[in-house]
Amino acid sequence: MNNRPQVLMLGNGLNLAYGGVSWGTLLKEISVREDIPERLSCPMPMQAILHTNNDIKTAMEKKKSSLYGNVGNAEQRLILQNVLRMGFDDILTTNYSYELEIAALGLSSVKESQIKKLNRHTPRVGRVESKYLLHSYNELNVDDVQNRVWHIHGEARKPDSMILGHYYYAILLGRMIDYVSSNENRYESNSRAGKEVELLSWLDSFILGDVYVLGFGFDVSEFDLWWLLNRKKREKAPHGDVYFFEPRDEGFNERIELLKLLGVKHIDCDIAKPEKDNPLRSEIYKEFYCTALSEMEKRMGKSKPALVGG
Repeated sequence: MNNRPQVLMLGNGLNLAYGGVSWGTLLKEISVREDIPERLSCPMPMQAILHTNNDIKTAMEKKKSSLYGNVGNAEQRLILQNVLRMGFDDILTTNYSYELEIAALGLSSVKESQIKKLNRHTPRVGRVESKYLLHSYNELNVDDVQNRVWHIHGEARKPDSMILGHYYYAILLGRMIDYVSSNENRYESNSRAGKEVELLSWLDSFILGDVYVLGFGFDVSEFDLWWLLNRKKREKAPHGDVYFFEPRDEGFNERIELLKLLGVKHIDCDIAKPEKDNPLRSEIYKEFYCTALSEMEKRMGKSKPALVGG
């Protein structure tokens, strides 16, 4: 049992297992060019620059309503609702789309007006942010379990907030560094006094909490989050662990080895990663995600909820 924030970091993998939109499909959705080959060698954020002729904002404005996502599959809706019932202090997602919000509302799709009603912010800011969403989240309630869902790289209805391209990644990282640097003493002083830290940003939760990563591959292009892993490892105040859930690769995996060097614990749930041409690939991943969520519940001992602002 512990009082550390319990944090889920959720990527797009779970949605993909139920036919959701992939990164490649998103790029095709916003692309204004027909000469882009199927495979590019540059990092993923840079691919968006190529596809939009370096005008990402306009491309996303035109397509934003089609990027909201949908949860037409009843099994997918149920597993997302179960995630929201687990009692995480915070759920961080790199998705721009709203599958969690849709599942919480018991719908198959959602409108902008419905999302706006869920918007909240912490006392650190005076209003919900329009971009660089460090202190703004959506409040979702399922069976009286309250969830703070943070779209850490932006959300579909706010094209200005969507982090695509290294220029915006760098600005976001700068803001992250400024915030964490200004709060370093707060983390330590509260720890010495035996007080819980008020969680005024998703960064507080990530650094101080136990973080469970699911359906997010930690691609090396996500340099803001690699910096955050480094920063968490260096935190002097007591802080939690990072558990990275991903099926097992055969042989040497440099990404996994890098994560381990930053203190991340890799958990494969004794399931091997299926080949891309495996016809049972989706079913294997569905089994993996269910097993991973059960494993998280075993590890999530909480004596009381973390103190939160907002």
